[in-house]
Amino acid sequence: MKKKLPVFTDKGPSEIMMELASAGSIAADCTACGRTHFNAFNESESFYEEGELERYIERNAKNPDECCAHDHSISFININGEQIVVDCPCNRLRMVEDFIWGHRYLIADYLRQRIKGQAQSVECEKANIAGIAEGLRL
Repeated sequence: MKKKLPVFTDKGPSEIMMELASAGSIAADCTACGRTHFNAFNESESFYEEGELERYIERNAKNPDECCAHDHSISFININGEQIVVDCPCNRLRMVEDFIWGHRYLIADYLRQRIKGQAQSVECEKANIAGIAEGLRL
């Protein structure tokens, strides 16, 4: 019996969220839902270990929802230890996007404060370096 894998939302992530993907591979697991994704494009066969692509294709034939075939490399992003495949049917990345959007004002305020704090740290560092440089001239 095929297990039913989760779909967190019916809506997929926006293009800008998909651009956040920090890595790509010929195969990757979406730890958010347990699906395996692989690049089934013929030219990618040389990148797999012997028999690996065939095993993915066999798994996909048995359960295409659990082992998803793509015609491109698999992009993913790691968020808090969770590897999320960008175009996974579970749409976990969309949940992250919805969280960011739902808290956008708080996040914008956080970024303003963080940037202000960084600017103050830079000014302190510049003053310290200037003091050290002045001391070296003596």
